[in-house]
Amino acid sequence: MALEYKLVLIGATSPEQVRQRAFPGREDELVEIPPLLTADLQERLGFHVTIRAKASDYIEVETNGGMWDRKLLEHVSLTFRMDESADSDWYITNMITVVHQLLETGSEDALLILDHDTLLLARHGGTLAKHDRDGWWDHFPAADQLIPG
Repeated sequence: MALEYKLVLIGATSPEQVRQRAFPGREDELVEIPPLLTADLQERLGFHVTIRAKASDYIEVETNGGMWDRKLLEHVSLTFRMDESADSDWYITNMITVVHQLLETGSEDALLILDHDTLLLARHGGTLAKHDRDGWWDHFPAADQLIPG
């Protein structure tokens, strides 16, 4: 069984820009299969990643304050797919390192979503908020330390 995390970067950023920011110096590891950029980084980082631009999408996620739904306009998403039986501390730390890199190198509004329905992180107008702090973030203290807030 697999886990999926999705980082959504809202705005006019291109998949190519996201690839360069997320994996500096290793951009060639991601193969273009239109309309996707994809790479199997299981052995090195513990996940498979897909980068995709969308003109619009609809999301509904659980947050600290209840259910939240929104129509997203232009955005780029990175989907991290991980084997649930692998060393979760290792691959979560690697994924959050990529997320942190993207947050630090861009100013887009952003959402980090677990398995399509649980919001873990949101940045809106430059303000970062962690969700599911007592559950997910407390379970992964190394990830919690990588992203302040």
